[in-house]
Amino acid sequence: AASGDERRALALRAAAACGEARAPAPGLVHYQFLDGASGFAAWCCEGEAWLLAERPAEAAAAFEEALRERPGIPAALLGLAEARLEAGDPAGALRLLEPRLGEEPDGWVLAAAAARALGAPADARALLRRARERTGRGFGAPHRAGRMAALGAALGEGPR
Repeated sequence: AASGDERRALALRAAAACGEARAPAPGLVHYQFLDGASGFAAWCCEGEAWLLAERPAEAAAAFEEALRERPGIPAALLGLAEARLEAGDPAGALRLLEPRLGEEPDGWVLAAAAARALGAPADARALLRRARERTGRGFGAPHRAGRMAALGAALGEGPR
């Protein structure tokens, strides 16, 4: 597994590649060769890469572009909420998350992290338990499984 610095460097390269793939090239229609290289999916992929590179402002911008194309799609809303959380706006993240907590664990993990950041550890533990109940459905963004484990450790919950 890559170290934190290696992961950030790889994520930066991935974000740059996503942007490059979206850029128009004279005489070439890129989406003929790279399915998902344009539009909603491309913006979401780029946003995820910026998140992993620990660049929340760029991630937020990518997820906002995705939402302009397809408003209300959970993957982009969760990404935007995570970007806001990472940018130091846990209340803004929670406002996005609360009406959209569903069956997947991702939103619950992010809500737990936001609650912890807002100084509400009991709420964070309760939200984390809800996330753990849903892990059988899998994560929309795999890095959130690691986030859940780290949050559990920080809250004294231990691995489950």
